[in-house]
This record gives sequence, C-alpha cells and structure tokens, in this order.
Amino acid sequence: MLIAGVALALFFLAARIRPGWRKNLRHFLVIGVLNSAIPFALYSAAALVLPAAMEAIFNSMSPMFGAVFSAIWLGEKLTARKSAGLVLGVAGVVAMSSLGGLAFDLGTTLAVIACVLAPLCYGLAGVYIRKRRIGDEADRRRRGQPAPRGPRAASLHRGGSAPRLRDGRPRRDHP
Repeated sequence: MLIAGVALALFFLAARIRPGWRKNLRHFLVIGVLNSAIPFALYSAAALVLPAAMEAIFNSMSPMFGAVFSAIWLGEKLTARKSAGLVLGVAGVVAMSSLGGLAFDLGTTLAVIACVLAPLCYGLAGVYIRKRRIGDEADRRRRGQPAPRGPRAASLHRGGSAPRLRDGRPRRDHP
C-alpha cells in the first residue's frame, strides 16, 4: 500500500493534478475504508475457511450491489432487464458457491457472510464516490474548465456539453 501511495503521489505530481487532500480528506478516508480496509479484512478472515475460488465468486457480486445502491441512493431506474440480471447473478453465485463441499458450520457461515459483506462495501464505495462527485472539481480544473452553474449544470455532470454557437464556438453568456 505504501508503494502504491507513493506511486500515486508521483503520478499526481507528474500530471499536475491537485486532488485537494485537505479538502477531501474525510471523503478519501471513507472511500479507503469502504473500498479497501473493510473488504480486505473480511476476505482475509474468510480465507481461513473458504477457498480463494469461492471468494472470487462472491466478489462478483460487487456490480450487483452497485446497481441496487444506485437505485436506492442515486435514483437510477432498476429496469426489468437489470432486475433479471440481478436475479440471475445471485442465482449464479449461490449455485457456484454451493458446489464447494464445505462443512456447514458456524465458521463457514461467518466466512460466507464476510464474503457477501465485502462486495457490499465495494458497491457502497462506488455509489458514495458518484453521489459526492469526488474528483469532479479537480478534473475540471486540470482541463481548464469552470465549474458548471445554472440550469445546464445537471446535464453537464451527465456528459452533456455547454451551449454552442452555430460555428461551434461556446456561447460567451453561458457560465
């Protein structure tokens, strides 16, 4: 982790990215805890009981939790197609993980719970990042773009573009 942190800091220096460490410290801590500390601790504890292949199967639930939490906290629609994907995904995880032939005891049960909680944390972290828009401001500053304001701000965050004149130049009266 130390080597990765140093490499990331060097990359930020080379790319002239200012991540706003002091301003975003609390957010970075939440993301670090949800995206690394808790899942790694849970998988490490589960590895004492479950084989790594089974842990990898449980890890595939991360996008499923991301979809559910996006529907809850970001208001994304959980369409019939997404719902079917969730059901099939969970069924696949249950089917594959039940083939392990492990003893069904308290240790195995706790390990399975840990392996479900770990991808749940990944899903929470992804939604937290999107909801808090961590990094949006630094990205805009790096590209020399002003922060969006006004009625078009919401569409800009979703990948829209600022209004332009017929010749392609951006409108001057738009913030």
